[in-house]
Amino acid sequence: MPKEKILSCYAVRRGELWEAICLDFDIAVQGNSYADVTHKLDEALHSFVDYVKSLPEKERSRFLARRTPFRVRARMKLGTILTQLFHRRGSSKRQSFAIACPV
Repeated sequence: MPKEKILSCYAVRRGELWEAICLDFDIAVQGNSYADVTHKLDEALHSFVDYVKSLPEKERSRFLARRTPFRVRARMKLGTILTQLFHRRGSSKRQSFAIACPV
């Protein structure tokens, strides 16, 4: 039975579009709404894991150890904390969320 890992993800609205990124695997998507990017990111992550599973055992760990650069992780986490502290509920342009993914 495959293990399941909870992945840290963030979404940011920039103008009319949303961008979402998985900090654990450095995979990003863009879409028209928060729901759109969370769905696209979930699909992209599952495709990535399926691809990694098709690789020889020796190569898998390199792909599974891939992470977003520290400055990007720090900026996303800090931005989310500041948004939670200083913005009204329902008007947020930044969201954090988790995706369960079999690894």
